[in-house]
Amino acid sequence: MMPQNNIAFKNKGDILVVEVKHWDGSPEQIQGAEQEFLDIVSSDDYRGVVTDLGDVALGAETQKHIRESWTQLIEETDFERFAYVSEGAGAMATNANIESDVATKAFTDRSEAIEWARSP
Repeated sequence: MMPQNNIAFKNKGDILVVEVKHWDGSPEQIQGAEQEFLDIVSSDDYRGVVTDLGDVALGAETQKHIRESWTQLIEETDFERFAYVSEGAGAMATNANIESDVATKAFTDRSEAIEWARSP
C-alpha cells in the first residue's frame, strides 16, 4: 500500500484535486486511497475531479485495474467531469481505460485540467 503522505486530497472550490506522488504504477499502492476518495466525495459537494498522477508508467495490470476499479469509482459519484494530469503518457493511458459516460480528459497541465473540470 502506498504511504498516505504520497496522496493528497486538495479542495479547489468545486473541484477536488487528487495529487499522487512517487507512484510506481502498482494497483496495490493506491487501493487504500480509492476508499478514502469515496469517503471524501460523499461528504463534500464537488463538480469534478482532477487526478494528478505525476510521472508514472502504467503497465497492463494497472490499466486493467483502472478500467475496472476507477470506472466503478466514477460511476459511484455524481461528478460531471474527471481530468487526469501527468508529465508523461500516464494521463492518456488512464483516460483511455475509463469506460464511462462521464466526461473525462487527459492533460499535461494541472491548471488547464482544473479549468476544464469547472467548465459547463
